[in-house]
Amino acid sequence: MKYLIKKLPPQILSKVLKKKFKVPDLAFSEDFTVKLARSRDELEEAYSLLHDCYVGQGLMSPEPSGLRCTLFSLLPETATVVVKHKDKTVGTASLIKDSRMGLPSDKDYLMQNDQLRMSGKRLIEVSSLAVSKEFRSKGHAVSLLLMKYIYHYSLMMGGDNLVITIHPRAEVFYEALMAFKREGPVVSYDFVDGALAIYMNVSISSKKVLTELGASFQNNNFKRNMALWFVSYMDERFEFPKFAKGQVVAPVLTPELIEYFYVTKTNQINKFNTNEKRVFFEMLVHFFGEQEISRFKEFYEGFQLREYRVTVDIPASVEITGQFFIFKIIDLSPSGAYFSPPKDLELNIHKGQLISVRFQLGNQSFELKGQVMWSKNVSILKNATGFEVRFESTSHALKNKLRTLDSFEDIEKAA
Repeated sequence: MKYLIKKLPPQILSKVLKKKFKVPDLAFSEDFTVKLARSRDELEEAYSLLHDCYVGQGLMSPEPSGLRCTLFSLLPETATVVVKHKDKTVGTASLIKDSRMGLPSDKDYLMQNDQLRMSGKRLIEVSSLAVSKEFRSKGHAVSLLLMKYIYHYSLMMGGDNLVITIHPRAEVFYEALMAFKREGPVVSYDFVDGALAIYMNVSISSKKVLTELGASFQNNNFKRNMALWFVSYMDERFEFPKFAKGQVVAPVLTPELIEYFYVTKTNQINKFNTNEKRVFFEMLVHFFGEQEISRFKEFYEGFQLREYRVTVDIPASVEITGQFFIFKIIDLSPSGAYFSPPKDLELNIHKGQLISVRFQLGNQSFELKGQVMWSKNVSILKNATGFEVRFESTSHALKNKLRTLDSFEDIEKAA
């Protein structure tokens, strides 16, 4: 019967999937907890589960470490989500927020991602999705918990659109149940050993998309409607980090964890190219200082390191030629920032213009002056449309605040 259903034309199969959709009773079990992986054990369990699932599906060759760690796994813009069942990790996925390093899908779908960036969308890629074998045949309970958490946490991260690369056979599932739309061709995707892949994206910030998705199920029971499952059921089993004002990322990896996973266990650090290593160590210097990362000196000796830009989401009052505007700061360092203007604002911003900017970061206010360095449609940092400003002088107070901003201790249950 399942074989015959899969052979249906996509439009009919989509209707069948919507009609048959039901959140299984198992998904409501109190034995589940969904959270971000924070400890070495939680990360190791997630990387191990991902490795075993990918090897089993032919998406990678076995690694001696039994772990799948990539460059994107260690970025502060990446969140590793885990579903735990009685303290055992049974599901995982990664959320990768767009940053200077770009997204994994950029290699094959840069045009599609840049089209979204040019329209001012902030992108988050869903990657490294894996469910333990014992739960794969139990009504997608673990996958549904992951996707519900991903929806809410992506909004906390300041995302507008989720992007994902999946096998072509999963297209109708993502389109029917979660409103993802396919763009671009089928490719042989190097990120997973050349397996076939397609690119899809969905707006998570658009109420219209969620409303239309909900209406398409023709059922107002949240157990039978994916959109209502995402937003209507308040789940006390979900744990989210508590962000300070302007914070949108919650880095977890420390120098000790990075050394353990990327040097001792996998030696993955030697697989990074020169640019990846440079950005990686700029990040480490920013968060931990040169003395703390001296253990890695052999890997970055001779590099000219620049200041690392921290991903944020901060409204700022900006004065340009005597006029005041509200822009978004989407990445920030002690010596400069990248500004994203409102979508419909017509304003000619050019290199050399002087500006004054006021904003609040956490519980601290800042007032700085600077000069526009460049302005164009798509940033070389893979951000949305906007312009870059260099401050007149480096703000040491901002430097200290940025360092402390990106650590989190408080965890709050789903509200």
